[in-house]
Amino acid sequence: LMNLTHDVAGIEISQTSETMFTNNSPVYTSKTISASVTPSTADNKTIHWSTSSSNIVSISKSTTTSGESITLSAGSIPGTATITATADDGDFSASCVVTVDQYVPVQRFSIKDSEGNTSGSIMKNRTLQLYPDIYPANASDSTVIYQSDNPNIASVNDDGLINGRGIGNTTIRAICGNEELEASFSKLPKV
Repeated sequence: LMNLTHDVAGIEISQTSETMFTNNSPVYTSKTISASVTPSTADNKTIHWSTSSSNIVSISKSTTTSGESITLSAGSIPGTATITATADDGDFSASCVVTVDQYVPVQRFSIKDSEGNTSGSIMKNRTLQLYPDIYPANASDSTVIYQSDNPNIASVNDDGLINGRGIGNTTIRAICGNEELEASFSKLPKV
């Protein structure tokens, strides 16, 4: 009678890098990661977890089974921590480097055309490019979402390109960042 064992041959982690904001930011969320031993038929599926700096990133569990997730929670100070998953069987480990950044809110926001105007005219079937002006330049969330009050008069795409479609007046609005600061560009079409 033979007794076969299946040793761990390696470990894989769900991601090798992650970015989070400090826990005092308005957009803070925790993150999850997982690790799995290989092969999946290994007898010992226990994984031990550690963090290089629990002040920067803490972990929800120090021991899991293969495939089980842990939660990463950022502290209140920015920095970098390495989260390491180590297989109980063998000398196998995998790491995820977590960068914790301080959230920088958008303080001022406007949209302008290439000449710096916040309103203007555009002919039907012509285009006009808008450019966001975001302060500070290192804002954490500088995503801009554009929309037209009346897309039948002028539409706008995700990149701020206005397309004159009809005769009339409309306003192009843009929302920036988590703060949802709003700016607008008035379009007064020419025939």
